[in-house]
Amino acid sequence: MIGIKQWIKIDPLDTVFFKGSEPMVAGQNHEVRSVFPPMPSTIIGAIRTAILSQRKIDIDQYVSETDRNSTIETRYPLLGTPEIPGFKLVGPLLHAITKRGKSELFFPSPAHWFADEKKMKNGNAVSVAAAKQISEYIAQLGITGSVLQPAWVMRPENGDLKSLSGYWINAPAFQAMKSGKGQLVFCDTVKNVIPENPVILKLDAFVINENRIGIALETGTRRVKEGHLYSSTQMRLNSGCQMIVGFSDELIPTHLDPVGVLQLGGELRISAYHLQSENIPDVFSTGQWVMNLSAFPVKELGSMAECCRVSGPLTRMGGWDMKKGFHKPMQAYMPAGSVIKMDQVMNLPFGFIRI
Repeated sequence: MIGIKQWIKIDPLDTVFFKGSEPMVAGQNHEVRSVFPPMPSTIIGAIRTAILSQRKIDIDQYVSETDRNSTIETRYPLLGTPEIPGFKLVGPLLHAITKRGKSELFFPSPAHWFADEKKMKNGNAVSVAAAKQISEYIAQLGITGSVLQPAWVMRPENGDLKSLSGYWINAPAFQAMKSGKGQLVFCDTVKNVIPENPVILKLDAFVINENRIGIALETGTRRVKEGHLYSSTQMRLNSGCQMIVGFSDELIPTHLDPVGVLQLGGELRISAYHLQSENIPDVFSTGQWVMNLSAFPVKELGSMAECCRVSGPLTRMGGWDMKKGFHKPMQAYMPAGSVIKMDQVMNLPFGFIRI
């Protein structure tokens, strides 16, 4: 894919827990949701922590401006500064072993694809319709509203359609929609995916939820706080499923070992990773619709904010400031699979593809 220099495959060794934006404060929330797939910034943080560990860089020296040696920045420029990493990341995408033991890569479904969820039963061919920009019809139809350039499903086959934002598809699904067939096979598990068939799946085809009960610890003594219990939803990838992420620059082997472990997510969970050598399917086209493969900050839309776009619900997340040792301000993100109609002359931000 354009702009991607390296890919790694991440295989969690246990459940993973990527906390949402709600506070874990007694009396406010007793159940903590898990965000999956994780935000790109979460994985970037795990990668940078691994670089510090593998290259034996003292984190206090790295974080402190007064003590930081220019040798660190010279030898490891992609590590970046504590505030800004020196590389970008796309994904995660999902990888799985399907029928006949064949491996396949899965992408977020474009949000402007619509289908009837009631027809989604294992093995069924589902009619999928792509919404189109209708700006030229607004004046004729007398439509008014807060959206300047809305998208509309023209001539739908039925009236009970739902956006496929949050679903997952394979590369042949893009080809099927480009050809105008609009028929995708719904599979309830990745084991039912027939290689080369255009398919659509829910997230639970790749992961299962596991509810856990946790305790709160006192600061300093780390003793158990009496009466402080909380419930968290953790995710376990199904057998044969992994995450795949791409780098904007070649981190391996200068910055990162080809094989290693990442401390990824909450509760000190460990994931193995290795350099991905398999070919990644090329799903690019010359169309005007573009799609993000990762959560994308709304404030970075720039001129794209005036374009016609379709998205699932925005996600509001913060993060951890390595230098300040405190939470970052909250900001809104478009989920992966959001689509924007852009002119051919407009440059694509990193992590976007044309579909």
